[in-house]
Amino acid sequence: MSLVYLKLSNGDKYFFDAVFKEQHTLTNVITQNPVQTGTAVTDHVYQQPITVSFDIGMSDVMKDIIPGQYSAGDSRSANAYKIFMYMWQNALLMDVSTSFIVYQNMVIQSIQAYRDNTTMKAMKATIVLQELITVNAISQSISADNQVTDTTPKGKVNPTSKKLSTNQPNSATASNTGMVSNTGAVKVLTDFISTVKNIFNWSGF
Repeated sequence: MSLVYLKLSNGDKYFFDAVFKEQHTLTNVITQNPVQTGTAVTDHVYQQPITVSFDIGMSDVMKDIIPGQYSAGDSRSANAYKIFMYMWQNALLMDVSTSFIVYQNMVIQSIQAYRDNTTMKAMKATIVLQELITVNAISQSISADNQVTDTTPKGKVNPTSKKLSTNQPNSATASNTGMVSNTGAVKVLTDFISTVKNIFNWSGF
Protein backbone atom coordinates (compact mmCIF):
# COMPACT_ATOMS: atom_id res chain seq x y z
CA MET A 1 0.00 0.00 0.00
CA SER A 2 1.27 3.50 -0.88
CA LEU A 3 2.61 5.83 1.79
CA VAL A 4 -0.12 7.29 3.97
CA TYR A 5 0.57 10.35 6.05
CA LEU A 6 -1.00 13.18 8.02
CA LYS A 7 -0.01 16.72 7.04
CA LEU A 8 -0.47 19.50 9.58
CA SER A 9 -1.13 23.15 8.73
CA ASN A 10 2.55 24.02 9.29
CA GLY A 11 3.57 21.53 6.59
CA ASP A 12 4.87 18.78 8.90
CA LYS A 13 4.12 15.26 7.65
CA TYR A 14 3.68 12.23 9.89
CA PHE A 15 4.06 8.81 8.25
CA PHE A 16 2.89 5.45 9.50
CA ASP A 17 5.26 2.47 9.50
CA ALA A 18 2.56 0.19 8.16
CA VAL A 19 -1.08 0.50 7.09
CA PHE A 20 -2.90 -2.84 7.30
CA LYS A 21 -6.31 -1.51 6.36
CA GLU A 22 -7.71 1.72 4.97
CA GLN A 23 -11.44 2.46 4.99
CA HIS A 24 -13.27 5.43 3.48
CA THR A 25 -16.88 6.18 4.44
CA LEU A 26 -19.05 8.58 2.45
CA THR A 27 -22.65 8.89 3.62
CA ASN A 28 -25.75 10.76 2.48
CA VAL A 29 -28.87 11.33 4.56
CA ILE A 30 -31.82 10.98 2.21
CA THR A 31 -35.33 12.16 3.01
CA GLN A 32 -37.89 9.48 3.79
CA ASN A 33 -40.73 11.69 2.58
CA PRO A 34 -42.15 11.60 -0.96
CA VAL A 35 -40.48 14.07 -3.34
CA GLN A 36 -42.45 15.79 -6.06
CA THR A 37 -41.45 14.87 -9.61
CA GLY A 38 -39.15 17.49 -11.10
CA THR A 39 -37.95 18.78 -7.73
CA ALA A 40 -34.19 19.26 -7.28
CA VAL A 41 -33.01 16.10 -5.54
CA THR A 42 -30.15 17.96 -3.84
CA ASP A 43 -32.72 19.78 -1.69
CA HIS A 44 -33.61 16.46 -0.07
CA VAL A 45 -30.18 14.83 0.24
CA TYR A 46 -27.62 15.94 2.83
CA GLN A 47 -23.98 14.92 2.74
CA GLN A 48 -22.45 13.87 6.01
CA PRO A 49 -18.78 14.50 6.90
CA ILE A 50 -16.36 12.07 5.27
CA THR A 51 -14.62 9.67 7.61
CA VAL A 52 -11.41 7.73 6.99
CA SER A 53 -10.01 5.03 9.24
CA PHE A 54 -6.60 3.36 9.26
CA ASP A 55 -5.40 0.21 10.94
CA ILE A 56 -1.74 1.05 11.42
CA GLY A 57 1.43 -0.34 12.93
CA MET A 58 4.33 1.50 14.55
CA SER A 59 7.49 -0.41 15.49
CA ASP A 60 10.37 0.31 17.83
CA VAL A 61 12.88 -1.16 15.37
CA MET A 62 11.86 0.79 12.24
CA LYS A 63 13.67 3.90 11.11
CA ASP A 64 11.87 7.20 10.77
CA ILE A 65 11.11 8.35 7.23
CA ILE A 66 11.72 11.85 8.56
CA PRO A 67 14.77 11.52 10.87
CA GLY A 68 14.02 12.04 14.56
CA GLN A 69 10.27 12.23 14.14
CA TYR A 70 9.37 9.37 16.47
CA SER A 71 12.73 8.16 17.81
CA ALA A 72 13.48 10.93 20.32
CA GLY A 73 12.84 8.67 23.34
CA ASP A 74 13.39 5.07 24.33
CA SER A 75 10.24 3.65 22.73
CA ARG A 76 9.54 4.78 19.20
CA SER A 77 6.03 3.31 19.18
CA ALA A 78 5.18 5.00 22.50
CA ASN A 79 6.39 8.33 21.12
CA ALA A 80 4.19 7.85 18.07
CA TYR A 81 1.22 7.23 20.34
CA LYS A 82 1.93 10.43 22.29
CA ILE A 83 2.14 12.45 19.06
CA PHE A 84 -1.16 11.09 17.75
CA MET A 85 -2.73 11.69 21.17
CA TYR A 86 -1.55 15.31 21.07
CA MET A 87 -3.18 15.75 17.64
CA TRP A 88 -6.42 14.34 19.04
CA GLN A 89 -6.40 16.41 22.23
CA ASN A 90 -5.83 19.68 20.38
CA ALA A 91 -8.17 18.89 17.46
CA LEU A 92 -5.47 19.76 14.93
CA LEU A 93 -6.71 20.31 11.39
CA MET A 94 -4.78 18.30 8.83
CA ASP A 95 -4.71 16.95 5.31
CA VAL A 96 -4.80 13.18 5.02
CA SER A 97 -2.99 11.57 2.10
CA THR A 98 -4.48 8.17 1.29
CA SER A 99 -4.03 5.60 -1.46
CA PHE A 100 -7.04 7.15 -3.23
CA ILE A 101 -7.05 10.92 -2.73
CA VAL A 102 -6.00 13.64 -0.32
CA TYR A 103 -8.67 14.79 2.13
CA GLN A 104 -8.53 18.29 3.58
CA ASN A 105 -9.78 19.74 6.87
CA MET A 106 -9.68 16.43 8.73
CA VAL A 107 -9.63 15.99 12.52
CA ILE A 108 -8.81 12.86 14.51
CA GLN A 109 -12.11 11.56 15.86
CA SER A 110 -10.81 8.54 17.77
CA ILE A 111 -7.72 6.43 18.44
CA GLN A 112 -7.78 2.82 19.56
CA ALA A 113 -4.28 1.61 20.38
CA TYR A 114 -3.44 -1.82 21.70
CA ARG A 115 -0.61 -4.19 22.47
CA ASP A 116 -0.53 -7.87 23.22
CA ASN A 117 2.14 -10.46 24.01
CA THR A 118 3.23 -10.48 20.39
CA THR A 119 3.54 -6.72 19.93
CA MET A 120 5.36 -5.48 23.04
CA LYS A 121 7.94 -3.68 20.90
CA ALA A 122 5.35 -2.15 18.63
CA MET A 123 1.92 -0.58 18.57
CA LYS A 124 -1.15 -1.42 16.57
CA ALA A 125 -3.88 1.20 16.40
CA THR A 126 -7.04 2.21 14.59
CA ILE A 127 -7.18 5.91 13.86
CA VAL A 128 -10.44 7.44 12.63
CA LEU A 129 -10.45 10.90 11.08
CA GLN A 130 -13.51 12.96 10.23
CA GLU A 131 -13.95 15.87 7.88
CA LEU A 132 -14.64 19.24 9.47
CA ILE A 133 -17.12 21.03 7.22
CA THR A 134 -16.37 24.74 6.95
CA VAL A 135 -18.32 27.69 5.53
CA ASN A 136 -17.40 31.24 4.58
CA ALA A 137 -19.09 33.98 6.58
CA ILE A 138 -20.64 36.85 4.62
CA SER A 139 -20.54 40.33 6.19
CA GLN A 140 -23.51 42.64 5.76
CA SER A 141 -23.30 46.40 6.30
CA ILE A 142 -26.00 47.93 8.45
CA SER A 143 -26.86 51.53 9.30
CA ALA A 144 -25.08 53.05 12.26
CA ASP A 145 -28.11 55.24 13.07
CA ASN A 146 -30.01 54.33 16.21
CA GLN A 147 -33.63 53.36 15.80
CA VAL A 148 -35.34 53.91 19.13
CA THR A 149 -39.08 53.55 19.28
CA ASP A 150 -39.58 56.24 21.91
CA THR A 151 -37.70 58.88 19.89
CA THR A 152 -39.06 58.07 16.45
CA PRO A 153 -41.40 60.77 15.11
CA LYS A 154 -44.95 59.54 15.12
CA GLY A 155 -47.90 60.40 12.98
CA LYS A 156 -50.72 62.39 14.52
CA VAL A 157 -54.39 61.51 14.26
CA ASN A 158 -56.80 64.43 14.78
CA PRO A 159 -60.33 63.03 14.87
CA THR A 160 -63.10 65.53 14.08
CA SER A 161 -66.20 65.33 16.19
CA LYS A 162 -69.51 65.66 14.36
CA LYS A 163 -72.89 66.53 15.80
CA LEU A 164 -75.46 64.00 14.81
CA SER A 165 -78.97 65.14 13.98
CA THR A 166 -81.79 63.67 15.99
CA ASN A 167 -84.05 63.89 12.94
CA GLN A 168 -84.41 60.90 10.70
CA PRO A 169 -82.23 61.65 7.64
CA ASN A 170 -83.53 60.97 4.19
CA SER A 171 -81.72 58.52 1.99
CA ALA A 172 -79.65 61.19 0.21
CA THR A 173 -78.51 62.72 3.51
CA ALA A 174 -77.62 59.34 4.95
CA SER A 175 -75.59 58.50 1.88
CA ASN A 176 -73.73 61.81 1.97
CA THR A 177 -73.05 61.49 5.71
CA GLY A 178 -71.60 58.01 5.26
CA MET A 179 -69.44 59.18 2.35
CA VAL A 180 -67.96 62.05 4.37
CA SER A 181 -67.24 59.69 7.28
CA ASN A 182 -65.52 57.09 5.06
CA THR A 183 -63.52 59.74 3.26
CA GLY A 184 -62.24 61.10 6.55
CA ALA A 185 -61.17 57.62 7.73
CA VAL A 186 -59.40 56.92 4.44
CA LYS A 187 -57.59 60.27 4.64
CA VAL A 188 -56.45 59.56 8.20
CA LEU A 189 -55.16 56.13 7.11
CA THR A 190 -53.45 57.61 4.05
CA ASP A 191 -51.77 60.28 6.17
CA PHE A 192 -50.65 57.62 8.64
CA ILE A 193 -49.17 55.42 5.89
CA SER A 194 -47.44 58.45 4.36
CA THR A 195 -45.92 59.28 7.75
CA VAL A 196 -44.71 55.69 8.22
CA LYS A 197 -43.24 55.64 4.72
CA ASN A 198 -41.33 58.85 5.40
CA ILE A 199 -39.99 57.47 8.69
CA PHE A 200 -38.87 54.01 7.46
CA ASN A 201 -38.45 54.78 3.74
CA TRP A 202 -40.87 51.98 2.89
CA SER A 203 -41.94 51.58 -0.72
CA GLY A 204 -44.26 48.60 -0.42
CA PHE A 205 -47.47 50.64 -0.11
